[in-house]
Amino acid sequence: MAESVFQSLFDEIEGAMDFQFEADISEIKDLDEGFEIHTNKGIVLSNRVGIGTGISEWLEGQAASLGIDAGETRLDLGLRVEMKGDQLRNLLQDTFETKLTYYGEGYSATTYCMNPKGRIIRKHQHGLVMPYGQNARERERPGANLNFTLFIPRYYEDHDSAMEDAKKVIGGINQDRGRIVIQRLEDLKANRQTNSLETNLIVPSLDAVPGNVKEEVPSLYWRGLLEMFDSLEGLIGEELHPDTLLYGIDAKFYEAKLHTNIYFGTDVRGLYLVGDCSGETHSLSQAAASGIYLGRMLNSDQY
Repeated sequence: MAESVFQSLFDEIEGAMDFQFEADISEIKDLDEGFEIHTNKGIVLSNRVGIGTGISEWLEGQAASLGIDAGETRLDLGLRVEMKGDQLRNLLQDTFETKLTYYGEGYSATTYCMNPKGRIIRKHQHGLVMPYGQNARERERPGANLNFTLFIPRYYEDHDSAMEDAKKVIGGINQDRGRIVIQRLEDLKANRQTNSLETNLIVPSLDAVPGNVKEEVPSLYWRGLLEMFDSLEGLIGEELHPDTLLYGIDAKFYEAKLHTNIYFGTDVRGLYLVGDCSGETHSLSQAAASGIYLGRMLNSDQY
């Protein structure tokens, strides 16, 4: 499916632009007028440059050489939730998934990557192991549960500080052996450790280690989850099942914020950043929309 989509995109725009694949860019030089792009396949000159690399260490070096200063960095951490598949039926009647945001005292919490009938798998990133959701369409057989992460964002002065905090929290749970902790909702509320899940109504889709989330996850994240759950129960008109499972802990990483204007232009005239590489967009849909928007703007009479 993905291959056919990309092929269709390529066929549609092939006649309107030139493509260069497997061209490694070593340097972007800001000239008096335009840019000089050095690649392993030669030098390209351009009046304007749009970069859409996603999260990329390569861009850090390019930004520094171009005189673009990096700002604060966002880090999202949150517990992965696995619940009865029909628990949110009232919210998912006309849509595959939904985004829910709860505003608590000094924080906001938003559901992410909701997977009806999906399962939880292991995500490996930056040397860390986290619980992550897999879509039901990626499985041979749909599951009986629904899963999502409740992310709470925090902001740090720089990228290194954010990564240091993430590795401290997640690395402490992993214990250098890929360990992920799991706890029943009822046990979390009662402040007692989960010792076994053999008789749990909600069968975990990921092999994790039963334990006590409160002892391993900073209070902001489990407290925010409990407060959000109180509000969610009022929304759906029923209590969340006590056998609901909580996995510690998922993360979403971002690049350090690079300043862009409303047209995604940087402080360097003619240089634009779209998608996650500037730390501005926070989802696939936002990243894709930013690229479409910039393309239309650059093709308009305003530019």
